[in-house]
Amino acid sequence: MKIHILSGILFFLISACNKPVEDEQSLLATRLAESFEASWSVPGHASDSVRNALASLTIRNEYTLYSRAWQLAGKGNLPVALKTVDSLVMGFPGFVKGAYLRANLRLENKDTSGSLSDFERCLKRNPAFFECRMNRGSLFFSKNMPDLAFKDFKEAVKLKPANPEARLNLGNAQFALGQQDSACVQWQMAARSGNMSAASLSEKYCSSLK
Repeated sequence: MKIHILSGILFFLISACNKPVEDEQSLLATRLAESFEASWSVPGHASDSVRNALASLTIRNEYTLYSRAWQLAGKGNLPVALKTVDSLVMGFPGFVKGAYLRANLRLENKDTSGSLSDFERCLKRNPAFFECRMNRGSLFFSKNMPDLAFKDFKEAVKLKPANPEARLNLGNAQFALGQQDSACVQWQMAARSGNMSAASLSEKYCSSLK
């Protein structure tokens, strides 16, 4: 259903010659906002087409700059993507997705301190930004800081209790902190939602606790 609606929007963008470009952009921006969360960890999601369409527009706003940076990074042009997202963050500081995107691009560029700074900026403006919590927690965990990762993953679980990835990550942080019983609770809940990694960890470390 979503793809059907998206196709209609893209057709409208191409064919509606009597509508201002701003109206066309507004429709795509709305569609991007609606599908943003669902597409975060789903490559090839329908919103990819929306972002590509936005990136091709001449209008300069937070949606087009975000889409251009995202598109450039996807094509492997990280230096220009970073310059574009810098313009996005400077020009539209209230657009938290810009800081989030730059945090991830900086991390890809091995700029850990810059990435953490942007994650912090993002969460100051929107403490309920689930994906930002998850990614910063993952960064902390990868840097052997499970105590800080635990805090972010705990908040992520509060935001989305049914999300198995959040519970898997929280369990991983708890296990690293020596909290095996608590970790097993999270892994088992994630496993019941179909997370195979959590199921494997639960089978390996939690069978004696059942």
